Order: sequence, then structure tokens, then C-alpha cells
Amino acid sequence: MSQGASRPQEAGSGQRFVALLLLVIAIEFIYRAQRLHQLHGLALLLARAMEPILFRYAAMRVWTVDHRVLAVLVGVPGVMACVLTFRAALLVWHNEIATRLSGTHLRQTEEVLPMLKVDVLREIALRPPNSIFIGREPVRRLGLFWSSRPVYMTHRQKTMHRHVLGKTGSGKTLSVAFVGMLQDLLDGKGLVDMSAKGSDEEIGIIKALVATANRQAQLRVLSLPAWNRPEIFSHTYNMVYVRPRKPGDEGGDPMATAERVFSILPLGNEPYYNTQAEIFFTNLIKLLHGMVDERGNGIPFVIRDLAVCITGAGSDEWKAALDYCLAHSLDRDAARLITQQIKSLGKDVSKSFSGLRGAIDKFLSPLVNAYDPDIIFEDVLQQDRNHAARPKGSRAISPAASRRPLVRIQ
Repeated sequence: MSQGASRPQEAGSGQRFVALLLLVIAIEFIYRAQRLHQLHGLALLLARAMEPILFRYAAMRVWTVDHRVLAVLVGVPGVMACVLTFRAALLVWHNEIATRLSGTHLRQTEEVLPMLKVDVLREIALRPPNSIFIGREPVRRLGLFWSSRPVYMTHRQKTMHRHVLGKTGSGKTLSVAFVGMLQDLLDGKGLVDMSAKGSDEEIGIIKALVATANRQAQLRVLSLPAWNRPEIFSHTYNMVYVRPRKPGDEGGDPMATAERVFSILPLGNEPYYNTQAEIFFTNLIKLLHGMVDERGNGIPFVIRDLAVCITGAGSDEWKAALDYCLAHSLDRDAARLITQQIKSLGKDVSKSFSGLRGAIDKFLSPLVNAYDPDIIFEDVLQQDRNHAARPKGSRAISPAASRRPLVRIQ
């Protein structure tokens, strides 16, 4: 709005300058015509009415012609001074006087909060039971002096969505996220921290927080930057982990694992091929979950095993592994469904699973293909173990109610 208002003001100033210039030119023409006695009728009457103005103009003109250099030296700064004075008067009128008369004058104020030094550990120790220290809120005392008071959040409020707003480098992570994480650790709660920064400094801070709560043995770190860089330390994970079978125990739920993993696979937009891929992928995980050793204990499997079996569908060179699983898996329903699907697709079987095969090939890193992974979330939640992981994702802090996992993902 200020830009739109300034443009008419600039246009009005330009029009006034042009009008003044035209007025001077008109007076000059009238002056010359009068001296040459070329005015008649109405023009002569106008000239006679303007005689006082023409007389003063003639005096100034004679002096200017006789002292041209001095007139330039005095006139140019004088004109500039008049222009600047006129501009300043316009600004004062439009910005100070007119706005006050119309009630739209706004006083510019500095909207900043005073900086406070806070002893975080002391504030955490003084917090009320079943609450979380958020920070200190600036308040005015007697309308003159700044002071502050602590702000707390209940655990029920913490379960709701929260937004921490601020520009980059303003301290959102350091002053809000890490303070909340420390309190969860001190309270014996579980924690999953996902960070997209990929910063070793954050790993160091997490380790310091864990050490403050004396929970170093529970920390696990999953670092996705170590995907293809073995020199970077990271604990391992199995993307398709299903609790193995045992004699008298069918183990975990392969359907849940299949649905979770398939939902993140980068497939195309063809509904038919995606449906065929999902059916095959789900039945394949059920098939591999049914593989046991001679004592009836389940054999763990990883994404790489799925890749071999998917490649074997429709390929004579790679079908041995898939055929072996079809023959020996305890899940006979999955075996029959896979066999029937391959048979019904016929010569199009390789084409139907090409997108699935390409998507699976993106997850063959040893980091997420551990047969005996360091991080098993089911164990974390049920056995009070703590883990930390490090992915390239968004930040999420999630306390488990009565469990104590600690996972740091970068």
C-alpha cells in the first residue's frame, strides 16, 4: 500500500514542476510581446493586469542577464534548496500530519524479546510433577521493568501437535527440542529423534544428553550417511524384519511388515503393475517368514533375499532360490498364491515385476540388510532398551508411554 500511495505523490510533484516551468515560459512570452507592442485586445488587458508581476520579472531578468555567472552559482543551489524543502514539507504532511488527522498514524516499534540467561538444569529440577519445562516468558513488572516466569506443559498437552517457529539459526533445536528431549531422558521415557541435518555435532549433543541421564547403554544411532560410506559409524537395521518363528510360536506379523515397507517403495503410476507388485511382495514376505531350519526356528531374511527371489520370478537363471523357498516354506498358502500369480502372468511376469525389482535395488545397503540387526524396534519397546538413529528426514520426537527406547536417526 505504501508503494501504491507514493506513486500518486511522485506524479503530483512532477506535474507541479511542469506547471511552474510553463508559467515562467508564459511570463517570458508576455514580457517580450509587451516590449515589442504586439499585444492587442484581451491579451493586452491581461498584460496590464499583470504589470506588477511583469515589472518584478523584468528587474530580475535584467539582473540575471547582467550577472549570468553569479545567477547560475546562486540560482541552481537555490532551486535545489527549494525542491528539497518542498519535498520535506510533503513528507511531513503525508507521514506525520495527514496520518494523525485521519487516525492512521502508526508508530514504529522494535518487536523483539529481551534475551535471558537460563540455567536449564535448575529449571528442570524445579518443575512441578508431571510437567515439562518449556522456557521462560518475558513479563513487565509495574509496567517498567522486564522480568520472566517459567512456562510448563503437561504430558497430555505434549501428546498434541506442536510447532516451533523461527528462522534458521534462531535456536529452535538447541533451546526447545534438546531441552524437551533431556527431560524425557531424565524421566525414563522413550525417545526417537529424526534429524535431516546430518550433523556430527547433533550426535555429540545427543550423547551428552544421554550421559546426563546416565543411559549411555541404551543409545543406538542409525546414520543414513553411512549408506555407502563404511567409514561412518552406524548401528544396523533390517527393513523387513519380522520376529522369526519358533516351535509353537508363529512369530511376528509379515503382513504388517509388507504393508509398511511397500508403502515407501518408489514405484511408478501404473495401477495394474503396482497391484501385481504389491500382491507378489506381500506373499513373498509371508513365504520367506515361513522358512525354518531343521529345529523349527525361523530363518531371518533381508531386502537382498527379496531381491534375489523377485529376480527369479520369470528368470531361469535366478529361479533356483525362489523355487527352493516355494518348496520348503511352511506358509503353503503364500507358496500357492505366488505360483498361481507367476503362472497367470505368463510371459509378462518379468515386465510386471520390473518396477518392483528396480525399487528394491535401491535398498541393498548393508546398513539396512542385517540378519542380526542392532536395532529391532519390537525389542526396544518390549524390553526397555534404548536406541538412537540418524536419518535424512524430518525431526520427530516421540515418547513411549511406559517404555524407554532411545533412537537417534540421521
